[in-house]
Amino acid sequence: MAEGTSLTLKEDLMQSLEKAKASLPKGFKTERFVDNAIGTLTKNSVVSDFVKKNGAMGMAQLKSALMRAAYTGMDYTSGEYYLYPYGSSLNFSLSPKGTRKMLKKYSTEPIVKGPHSFLVYDGETFRHVFKDDIPWFEYVPNEEKDRVGKSVIGACAYVVFANGDKRYEYMNTDQINACKKKSKTSNQGPWVEFWDRMALKTVLHRLANSIDTDFDSVEQGEIFAEDMAITNDPQEIRDNVVSESANSEDFIVDGEATVVEEQMIPEPPFK
Repeated sequence: MAEGTSLTLKEDLMQSLEKAKASLPKGFKTERFVDNAIGTLTKNSVVSDFVKKNGAMGMAQLKSALMRAAYTGMDYTSGEYYLYPYGSSLNFSLSPKGTRKMLKKYSTEPIVKGPHSFLVYDGETFRHVFKDDIPWFEYVPNEEKDRVGKSVIGACAYVVFANGDKRYEYMNTDQINACKKKSKTSNQGPWVEFWDRMALKTVLHRLANSIDTDFDSVEQGEIFAEDMAITNDPQEIRDNVVSESANSEDFIVDGEATVVEEQMIPEPPFK
């Protein structure tokens, strides 16, 4: 973006955020958010090209996406959300890191471990078990060198609360790809370029259905609900898996976050 465009966007954002301050997260730092967003986005050629190509409408789309980031309190430079074009829209999407941050911050029950998500590779040990009559899991990961060339067979997310309660969700690749199939960007963007990250996010969303949350504002709750919509209908997911099995014979990010950073391996005693 040209410098003049950045300044115009900054002023516009500052004014909109001032009007919306009652709906922004507690402790939200307006100038820091705007400076981080503008500073990073001016270096993102795909976002810049989208805005230039679409003119005033592109600028409006960018502002709308950044306002969604502000309502949720997400930071672009920390890799907490993605921006990616789809048709004439510039879409906002939480990253796995952003999803974890929101769940931990707004859970009504204090969380002491997690929520974390990790991928399970072919050859690793993952078992569903009961511990103290509570459904849980046992996981023994391979060393990184032993994962080379191995395919992902599933993803798990877990959380442990301060009151001792703990929950987890596991999805195999068929279930994850059924969620992918429901996405409007299933054949482009993050699902194509960053399947691993989207798998981690998808299983986090499934876990989120069992975590009670209390958001700072109505807007924040609505944005989070929209972001996790594709994993909210287990029956439809199961139907998609059956359909795919019957017929059978992964955008723009900041470029710094890696799959390794999103990969969270359970700590003892959860192995």
